[in-house]
Amino acid sequence: MKLFYGYLFSKLDLIGSKSEGPIYFLQQSDYSELLVRKKTHPWQTDPALHENLNRKVVVLGTVEDKAISYQRVWPREEKAVTVIRLEDYDERSNPTLQLELADSTPFYVNKQPPQPKMETFNLALSATWRFRSIWFGECPTSQLYDFSLYFGDDLVMRWSDDKVFMQVVTPVRIVGPSTLRLPVDWQFLSDKIEHEGSYTMKAIFLASQEEISKTFDIAFAH
Repeated sequence: MKLFYGYLFSKLDLIGSKSEGPIYFLQQSDYSELLVRKKTHPWQTDPALHENLNRKVVVLGTVEDKAISYQRVWPREEKAVTVIRLEDYDERSNPTLQLELADSTPFYVNKQPPQPKMETFNLALSATWRFRSIWFGECPTSQLYDFSLYFGDDLVMRWSDDKVFMQVVTPVRIVGPSTLRLPVDWQFLSDKIEHEGSYTMKAIFLASQEEISKTFDIAFAH
């Protein structure tokens, strides 16, 4: 793994064919150019590369046959941030997660007739990167997180089950030290909750594949 510095630009490739699309190059300080292999189909843009287009960048990756297979790409100059050195780079390090349940416990589900009624969980998943550097993650789709509700070992419902997400690789970046806070108002029908008692809310931050959970009580309002 190596760090490459330069100016990122693109050209149009396979012009006139069904695979026509951008290819990316890194111009280095000696004016030499390296192809940066994208992680999408030939006719598609690469989100991680395209958001840094036409600017000075740092590319972490490996090179073979004058082409870089990149792991991460970020702007060369970040305000108030020390760009990490290669020896400081550690892919095993992940942000610290926190799960907020804004509602008081117990959470009351309205069981008064007529049923069912619309209820809302007010949630927030926070990812904190406490270092003076940049944390990079990647999600396989546009979905950044998910929440699941359990009663004992039984899955009651999952937030993403009725959602549709764009099927594009989505880069996630936290410029530290800072916190990425992801608030969610999860609406559901009250008949999904069949029992009173202790429930567990689980959250996953898909950019790091790490999970966090919190236990709370649910009671019925009749």
